[in-house]
Amino acid sequence: MALLVAAGLLLRSESHVRQGANFDPRHVAAVRLRPGLLNYRPEQAQAFTREVARRLEATPGVESVTLGSGTGLAWLSGGDVRVRLPEQAAQRAEEQLQVEYQEIAPRFCKTLKIPLLKGREFNEGDRPGARRVVIINETLARRLWPQGAALGRTLFLNDQPYEVVGVSKDARLRNALNDPMPFLDLPYWQNNFRPQINARLLIRVAGDPETMLPSLRRVIVAVDPQVPLGEVTTLSRLMMNAEFKSVMLTSALVRWAGALALFLSMLGLYGVLAFAVGERRREIGIRMALGAEARDVLRLVIAQGLRLALAGVVVGLLAAYGATRLIKSLLYGVSATDAPTFIVIALSLLVVALLACWIPARRATKVDPLQALRHD
Repeated sequence: MALLVAAGLLLRSESHVRQGANFDPRHVAAVRLRPGLLNYRPEQAQAFTREVARRLEATPGVESVTLGSGTGLAWLSGGDVRVRLPEQAAQRAEEQLQVEYQEIAPRFCKTLKIPLLKGREFNEGDRPGARRVVIINETLARRLWPQGAALGRTLFLNDQPYEVVGVSKDARLRNALNDPMPFLDLPYWQNNFRPQINARLLIRVAGDPETMLPSLRRVIVAVDPQVPLGEVTTLSRLMMNAEFKSVMLTSALVRWAGALALFLSMLGLYGVLAFAVGERRREIGIRMALGAEARDVLRLVIAQGLRLALAGVVVGLLAAYGATRLIKSLLYGVSATDAPTFIVIALSLLVVALLACWIPARRATKVDPLQALRHD
């Protein structure tokens, strides 16, 4: 039972992984541009990246294109910044709130389908020389302004003032197996924390991104064939190969183990009932001789089997309630005590038990009263 519940939880977790959490990785291709390896200066890298994005947007089948900085295999991250409110006095760096950030271009939320709760995305006006702006996630907004609206407020990043122009849902692109964490976005073309010489392109396409990869690569290579491409793949594949790999492998293993446990449970219940029917052959014969009909015998045997199954399910649920906490760290978007999963598994087991009871019960209805009495 514990194996089956664990398999159900991991299956739901895998489904959440594939669908994302407040973002949609499906139909998105990911391409890592590495102009920095050719010693491109920041302004050259920006010109190259803008031209690549412009051409990709004009490619048939492409719905939207955006950019993000990042050095990890799958997740976008620029490190962390020190965050404080204007009314808070500047503290020592180690005492200030450290928040991870990423640098993103316009249409990032549109491309990944990240819901914006308030405000706007970054646009082409968010460039060097313009007012500094930031988008924060709902977790950071609640932490900084638990009693008020965050939109339009000012916060200091590394002691520089920024205006909050948007509040997004907690899109769990990184650390996805943990609780949502404070996070913020900075404009890709405005931020000067580090040179913009490497970029990750995210391209939403109308069809299968896998089939679009060769044409997307050709568009990029046509701009400068010398620029190395760190990866040309799909966002879903990146997710599967990185942080979520443990979820997928464990889910597959537990599913197979759960299927085997279910088969053995069904086989065991069938064997017990078949033996019980044989032992009660004389009793069943007497009942039928005294007028019991086939449906009465059928109900008698099935009820016996379901009582056994129900007792096993109750004990199994209690064991599973404690055992599933061992896989809590692998669950994504579902609790280790998720009630719907427990209920569905319990009902499924009872249905399987009913099927296992059916053959012995039907065999019991075929008992000949005279032969049963003569045999004993």
